[in-house]
Amino acid sequence: MSEAIRTCSLSRDQIVDEMNRLMRQLGWTTNGRGQKVTTALLDKWVAPAASHVIPLRLLPLFCRVVQSNLPLEAYARSFQSVEVISDEDGKILQWARSELELRKAKRRAKRLAQEVGL
Repeated sequence: MSEAIRTCSLSRDQIVDEMNRLMRQLGWTTNGRGQKVTTALLDKWVAPAASHVIPLRLLPLFCRVVQSNLPLEAYARSFQSVEVISDEDGKILQWARSELELRKAKRRAKRLAQEVGL
């Protein structure tokens, strides 16, 4: 998160304001005393010896605000079979799955045609 903040053009106050704006749109709160993200809370989340951890449901929101997937990628690396991919890579993956289904359907059709003598 610290690296994402460093590379972001927004100040910490602006990041907090934007996160709170998006949270209001979604009807979310932090479940803390203040029910919103504060600069002090953000500082606690990114402190080297962090005693507070950002709630997982807020992590994608933070990433959206700072325009970086680094925190999500770091979280995903903690699991062996999870990877964060771009929208473009997601579309390529969907295409590949569709292509595989098409090839299977063609093989199945060819086999059925042979069975009926075509």
